[in-house]
Amino acid sequence: MYSLLPIMKMTKNSPGVSWARLAQEAIRCNIAGFYPNILTLTGIKPLYANLWVTTRCSGQCKTCKQWQEKDHTELTTRELKEVLIALQQTGIRIVYFVGGDVFLRDDIFELIEFAADIGLRVHLTINAFTVTENIAHALMTSRISSVHLSLDMLGEDFDYVRGIQDSAKKVLNALEVLRGVSNHRIRLGITTTIMKCTLPTVRDVVSFAIAHELTVFFNLINFTHHFFSTEFSKEQYNLNPDEKKELHELLQWLNEKHMEHPGLIPRISHLQWIEDYFNDYRQKWPPCYQTLLKICILPNGDVRPCCSMETVDNIRRQELKKILRSEDYLALLRKALLKECPGCSCRYTLNLDVNPVSHLKELSYRWRS
Repeated sequence: MYSLLPIMKMTKNSPGVSWARLAQEAIRCNIAGFYPNILTLTGIKPLYANLWVTTRCSGQCKTCKQWQEKDHTELTTRELKEVLIALQQTGIRIVYFVGGDVFLRDDIFELIEFAADIGLRVHLTINAFTVTENIAHALMTSRISSVHLSLDMLGEDFDYVRGIQDSAKKVLNALEVLRGVSNHRIRLGITTTIMKCTLPTVRDVVSFAIAHELTVFFNLINFTHHFFSTEFSKEQYNLNPDEKKELHELLQWLNEKHMEHPGLIPRISHLQWIEDYFNDYRQKWPPCYQTLLKICILPNGDVRPCCSMETVDNIRRQELKKILRSEDYLALLRKALLKECPGCSCRYTLNLDVNPVSHLKELSYRWRS
């Protein structure tokens, strides 16, 4: 029972990926975690891809520097379709279209439909600043799997973080429009960032999400990520003793909410890891399976195993399969497994789904509760 439970939960949390494939990847990742030097034998067969389609953005977030970049080199529609085919042929099953503001690309819905046509499940996380009624209708009638709206605060304080007037109001209005044309097939949710300035407001955002039956996903503030390495992000990560106590109490409250609404709030093992992250963002003890399970492709075609690590090659110069099999790529994977990397906040989203120990910890927590 204990050996099957992680696989069953992974299947539930990863629609579009078969339980057999998930089990295979869980075994492979755990073996590679103990013996990084055998990566040439186990290889890399990622399940997910972050496909950054643009750095152009309608926001001016203090946590991100994309909107400040002058070079907005992007792959063309044809090139992105070729990338999607390459991802599918590599074994990728789930693609996250990432920006910037993805709606600033005129071809975004063409790309979504093309991805669906070739059997990929597509997810979006958006700032929602440019969502119109037409865009909302196009989203809700597309074959996208989920849409998460970024919302860290419900009040005017959100303007300071986003750099846009009436930020929260714009997101809430977009959410209302999306719900108004929803076909109840596409999952709607909220992504909220846990950081110093949001500790007092997370409860309000989560309560709002629960009241409207929206799934909640937590980003953790990060300053090693390629796009998010700002002084503000670093400042927001460093919590004083009182703020760490506030975080601990918040996570206890979230644990209770998960027990009441398990379909809306992340699993307990995910929540437990958040406190560890804010004590040490490097987390040297566990190997990073994230780089074995997900790849990142930047708007200009650069390929990285993780957006906190360096570029290996560019999709315009080299085939994706050859990049993934290259010694340079495998060398970075070994670094990640050994935690000889900058560190990041992404580990908890995928690592915990393939690490059986995390599931045993969750069972223990539930038993004690």
